[in-house]
Amino acid sequence: MINLIEFIVMSKQIFHGLFFLALLAISAKSNAAPIYLNCKTNGPDSIKFEVALDESSSSINHTFSDGAGFSTRGIFSAKKISYKRFLSFGDMNLKSQFEINRTNLQIKITSISEASDPDIAKSVKPVIIDQNGFCEVEKTVKRKI
Repeated sequence: MINLIEFIVMSKQIFHGLFFLALLAISAKSNAAPIYLNCKTNGPDSIKFEVALDESSSSINHTFSDGAGFSTRGIFSAKKISYKRFLSFGDMNLKSQFEINRTNLQIKITSISEASDPDIAKSVKPVIIDQNGFCEVEKTVKRKI
């Protein structure tokens, strides 16, 4: 039979072991390398862009082919990665929702352009554009920095 002192020592050792494993798991996740994607929408007005995904920090960097871009936080689920962009141009707002399928790398973009003024919005319907496309994982090279 284990006495109280042996039980306490054993409990501390188990706790320290579990704590070490938790720290190891956290550090492995935080050191995960970002994933880089090259994406393109379908159709004659196709859009090309690059996406850098860092799941450990939920950060996303989206860069269009003209060099413009934005950074945002994303939602990473088992099946998809979602993120949004919101722009305001005077009397108009543009909201874009991006969804990347994690299994086949298909992308869906839904953009909604609408009046920001509630009085104008009553008479002008929002314009909704859905675009589909695909992404490819970019092969990374060993870098110096």
